[in-house]
Amino acid sequence: MQVRGGSRRDLPIRHGGARRIAALLMLLGVVAAGCSGPDDEERIRELFSAAADAAQRKRAADLAALLADDYLDEAGRDKRAALQIVGVYLAQAGPIFVFTRVRDIEIEADRADARLGVAVAAAPLTRVKELDEVRADLFLVTLRLRRDGREWRIVAADWRNVGLESFLLD
Repeated sequence: MQVRGGSRRDLPIRHGGARRIAALLMLLGVVAAGCSGPDDEERIRELFSAAADAAQRKRAADLAALLADDYLDEAGRDKRAALQIVGVYLAQAGPIFVFTRVRDIEIEADRADARLGVAVAAAPLTRVKELDEVRADLFLVTLRLRRDGREWRIVAADWRNVGLESFLLD
């Protein structure tokens, strides 16, 4: 994508697997902060926003807290392997900005499934319409969460790179 005026702001992200793991964990940094109460969906949405902030601040400890001990992603990475990749990425990456677009959240008792659009860029993004001005890695992310006591933890994740059109579809 091109910035108006012809210049391009490049992403600091270069490696496919690391980029995907990092985008997922950056998005969800503090999901484990305890979504309880009458409106779990709204609390989960607020936590996605707080997670993006934690990722932008490169708070790896906050990112680690979101995964269940039995976490497993679609590539077969367990919690330890995923966190190793993210730790290296956060140490090496320049400034990052995360923009999320929640597609849906389905909650049933102590389990939740969420589908999100996630944009990771080297420049700030605050609105969907900015995506045509800034180069960003775009992902569709599907998560399975489990409530452990008062905290939500991610137990499974799947994501794929998409183009802008797929990112914008509801």
